[in-house]
Amino acid sequence: MMLSEVERLNLNNVSSRMPQHGGKSWKKIGFHSGKKTSKVRFVPSKTKHDNDVGVFLSATYEEEKNELCMWSVDPMAQFEESGEKLNLKCSLNCEFDCVDMKISDSGRVFLCWSDGSCGMFTVYPTLQPSFTWQNLHRSGGQLHCACRGVDVMGEDVVTVGDDGKLILLNSYNQTPVKSIDASSVGLTSVCFSKHNEVVTGNSRGQIAFWDLRNEGGKPTGVLCLSRLRGEKTVHPTANSLEKHPTRTHLLLSGGSDGCVTLWDLRNAKFPVEFERTHTGPVLEAHFHPEMQECIVSCSSSGDAFLWDCSLPSTPSTFNPVANDQDAWSSVGRAHHPQVTTLLPKVTETSVTSLALSHNMIVCSKDPGFLFVYKKQLN
Repeated sequence: MMLSEVERLNLNNVSSRMPQHGGKSWKKIGFHSGKKTSKVRFVPSKTKHDNDVGVFLSATYEEEKNELCMWSVDPMAQFEESGEKLNLKCSLNCEFDCVDMKISDSGRVFLCWSDGSCGMFTVYPTLQPSFTWQNLHRSGGQLHCACRGVDVMGEDVVTVGDDGKLILLNSYNQTPVKSIDASSVGLTSVCFSKHNEVVTGNSRGQIAFWDLRNEGGKPTGVLCLSRLRGEKTVHPTANSLEKHPTRTHLLLSGGSDGCVTLWDLRNAKFPVEFERTHTGPVLEAHFHPEMQECIVSCSSSGDAFLWDCSLPSTPSTFNPVANDQDAWSSVGRAHHPQVTTLLPKVTETSVTSLALSHNMIVCSKDPGFLFVYKKQLN
């Protein structure tokens, strides 16, 4: 989809200062116009000194020549209307569309592609391919189908695909460790909950829990994303799954119905459904890695939001509340989270991905825009 020159100008001139929340605001410090981007992810810092240097990766889709790119942005940059250009450090060509990307704490990059394969790359000292697990996911055992999701914990890697398979890999072995026929329909998302335990989501709204040590190939539990819309019950696709960085009993999901849902796995019968702010399918939903009372989400309807779920009585840094009650659940049931728009909705094109660091957010927006925002103290 091509944008007019007026729309491009409007996107480039998006206000450099976003609305405030919690005594902070978000200032745009970088902008780039190029290829369609499916995923953006920050590269973990090797030292504390690197924390203020914004280095992130982007991967493209639906291009004649797809790429995996490494970018850097000066966190001290003062964005001007002409646009502060991002620094392209290096890039690698990719034959197929990138569908998902994860980066381990050690700096290894895992990409899953539309041909059913998964590739591993290193970022230190420069972006380099390691190897590729070819043809992990196949349709009918013959034709390839898309690898839809990937996650990593330590040396273990898991992928899911349109063939309904959950595949366990090891970073040092090109032969898959285990393959599970996990679903009769396509699997759309996956995340580790603990070592040897993963969560999968499928196109019928089922969220299944797996213990990879079990030999039976059966889930240990199943939840269902079901909503009552008028007189009908719908089962939206679980497009995104993520566990809380420190509270492993908290699971975040983003659905094709535009809802962001928080699950407390200690009492999963009563999930917290945040108000339906997105008008299109949620493509990604993430816990902020440091502002852990905050969630960010983006959708195909062209919007991206930051949800501040802190209780009015709690400081901006998340703290447990009395009696071991989870402040997230209390907020979800008794309060409406404060919602900040990260990216003004200039067009209806998708915000395809979000990446978070301790003080920066990167958004990718069709048909080929990257925006970088930095947290400002007021």
